[in-house]
Amino acid sequence: MLLRTVARPRLFDVVFTMKLAREQDEAVRAWRRQHPDMPTRTEAIRRLIDIGLKVEAATPKTRGQAINQLLDVALVKPKRKPRR
Repeated sequence: MLLRTVARPRLFDVVFTMKLAREQDEAVRAWRRQHPDMPTRTEAIRRLIDIGLKVEAATPKTRGQAINQLLDVALVKPKRKPRR
């Protein structure tokens, strides 16, 4: 008897490698920790890209409103702890 497995549907078509500065990676990690569903780093980057694109697409008059609606406290660069 041959058992067949059901393939997962493909949600994303493009795969690429991305390099980040350490500060950018720390900011993404801080942003994702602020969300109750704790998205994966990949999902967090997808969401941040979506936020940036929505703000960019807004007209100059509504851009400030769009930023206020989308901006999260975690997007602000966290303060570094002093070294010992």
